Amino acid sequence: MLLVGGINVFQSNTLFQMTNSKHVNRTLSSSAFEKCRTDEIKGLEALNQGKFLFSILLAAVYICAYGYIPRFYHGRPRGGFVKHPDPRFFSDEQLWQLRHESSGPQWFVQRLDHFSPTETRTWRQKYFKAGPSSSDKLFVMIGGEGAASEGWMVSGMWTQYAQDHNAVRLQLEHRYYGDSHPTENLSVENMRYLSSEQALADLATFISAKKKEFGASKVIVFGGSYSGALSAWFRLKYPYLADAAVATSAPVLAQVDFKGYLEVVSQSLNTFKPVNACDNAISAATVAMKQKLNTPLGRSQLKKMFNLCKKIDISAKNDIANLFAILAGNIMGVVQYNKIIPGTTTIHDVCTIMTDQSVGGELERYAKVNSNPSGSCLDYSYKEMIEEIKNINWTTAAFGYRQWVYQTCTEFGYYQSSDSESQPFGHEFPIQFSTQQCADIFGSQFTSQFISGAIDASNVNYGARHYTENRVVFVNGNIDPWHYLGIIHKLPQAPVIYINGTAHCANMYSERPDDPPGLIQARKDIAKLITQWLHEQHRSQSAIEKDCFTDRFQLGRDGTSRPVASWRPKLQYPEEKEAKQIVDSGVLGTLTDGHRLKDRQMNEWMDV
Repeated sequence: MLLVGGINVFQSNTLFQMTNSKHVNRTLSSSAFEKCRTDEIKGLEALNQGKFLFSILLAAVYICAYGYIPRFYHGRPRGGFVKHPDPRFFSDEQLWQLRHESSGPQWFVQRLDHFSPTETRTWRQKYFKAGPSSSDKLFVMIGGEGAASEGWMVSGMWTQYAQDHNAVRLQLEHRYYGDSHPTENLSVENMRYLSSEQALADLATFISAKKKEFGASKVIVFGGSYSGALSAWFRLKYPYLADAAVATSAPVLAQVDFKGYLEVVSQSLNTFKPVNACDNAISAATVAMKQKLNTPLGRSQLKKMFNLCKKIDISAKNDIANLFAILAGNIMGVVQYNKIIPGTTTIHDVCTIMTDQSVGGELERYAKVNSNPSGSCLDYSYKEMIEEIKNINWTTAAFGYRQWVYQTCTEFGYYQSSDSESQPFGHEFPIQFSTQQCADIFGSQFTSQFISGAIDASNVNYGARHYTENRVVFVNGNIDPWHYLGIIHKLPQAPVIYINGTAHCANMYSERPDDPPGLIQARKDIAKLITQWLHEQHRSQSAIEKDCFTDRFQLGRDGTSRPVASWRPKLQYPEEKEAKQIVDSGVLGTLTDGHRLKDRQMNEWMDV
């Protein structure tokens, strides 16, 4: 079922449509791309107005921007990690609110670089507003690595929480995504202003201004996936601006080789009964596919079975890796968003086909799971994919691929490799396949060592899972592979909600009759926490300063503040060895632009 901005355009018995289309003009001019983007916006606006245009035109619009990039790339679908609310399921009241209460796009002037006093350039950042004209409470939805959606202003549990407390609702789009363009293009030089720290500073400036505008004294921030991590980090970095935070599916641990992702995918597939049947069938299909690659006849058969756009060149290792990654990615996407949007493909749908012997052998079933009923062939060219992501024009950046890849290379990693032995997809797309893309897209300076240093710096900057702030709730689902990098064990000062049977950001969406009991209770628990937090007394500024500069830091001999040794919490997760290695080695040679720590100071601090 093809999703267009969260909308199912077709309903069919096959699972994946238009992953990559050979029959789309990929050499569109800038004006053609602009028209494509404009038509998409008009189509989605029509959907928001209740004009549900399920047409081939919208499908063509959806795929015209990117032909060679997989629909599920680095664990991220087109448009961003958090699925936009589906207007087909809006109530009459929500549709009325969308037309009459939501402000439409508004713009806030931001500094280009919050950390350089001599950089005075500014730009306009998009945001939405809904709710009362004034209130002592602000609820803020933090934008992530995709365009802000006006649908979120009237849908999702956060709107219900806000209405319960008569709070103003604000949604701020993340810099460099959607229509928030700080620079003239997406060159590597210009993207040095793209970082989570700059985004948090944007949010701080925005909230400071809006608190004055609306007369608000209390603020709660919300986010899911990457923006869920931003929500927790904002509370950590700017506790005097955010009284509380709801961090859903937040991957707070940055990790280069995220091989645990496919391990969770495997575990989630095994929720289908009989246990291991689906997982084993995918594993058998992968083995059969590798065997066919060894002969010209087998490669010809694979081309026909999977409707590939070109013959398989066994010497083109990156193409082979990309093919395996695309096929696995289709199933990864199903698991990650299992039952999030009604009517879309689920684990049960995939596994029903994978265990249906009447379809044929395991490889035939795998081909059916990955089939495209439109008849379009599957592009798996690594070179063409890289060339598309290298495009620096805003008119071709609607879905945010280039921006997000840049952030993975300079801050987070999050690369879902096939390096684990505990997953069924083989080992054809190892970590080197992902890290190589950084150099191929952005330049030779983006080496594996550079990436590792940048990821280590992020963990030092934000603390990884060593989270120390209060009035934050971390919410995860056990089906969601991203919970592997999140906080799922109870913290001394902050609650943790771990929901059985739910996928990525499930608790953020509006209630449905078929919601599992754990999800229903999780939403109630979050509502109680919000009420509790709003009734707690504000911490005084002096208390905050004492906590930041006395309890956790002490003056060194050179007069600089440094963390006291007793403050460091113990490691709770074995996979955090990567984050700890920086302490042992003192390697901080590749800090990204947003990180302001000096190597010498950090080494001294760690010697406390």
